[in-house]
Amino acid sequence: MNTAYFYLTDEGGKLAHKLAAAHPGDIYNKENFKENLRAGFGKYDFLVCIMATGIVVRILAPLIVHKTSDPAVVVLDRKGNMPSAYFPVTLAVQMILPVKWRPFLVARL
Repeated sequence: MNTAYFYLTDEGGKLAHKLAAAHPGDIYNKENFKENLRAGFGKYDFLVCIMATGIVVRILAPLIVHKTSDPAVVVLDRKGNMPSAYFPVTLAVQMILPVKWRPFLVARL
């Protein structure tokens, strides 16, 4: 499963790099953020966005096609609290989030 991490703040960047060390993926910062996030929606299976939910929803909502073809999108705050899936999530990602991500997020990296 190919993964991309998107962040806007320095604190979010630290979390993105820690998560990517445990579950490898490409990391994108605020440079060309909107364009990269939109492009990532069509390129990756799993998007991890470390920022406010509203930002992600406004950018990606027009791109949603169908739950069977869209990537999973998980939004975290900059401290890694409260992971939430806001777009269609496949069964595989529903299984990966609790098993692979929760230990890292609960530890509050």
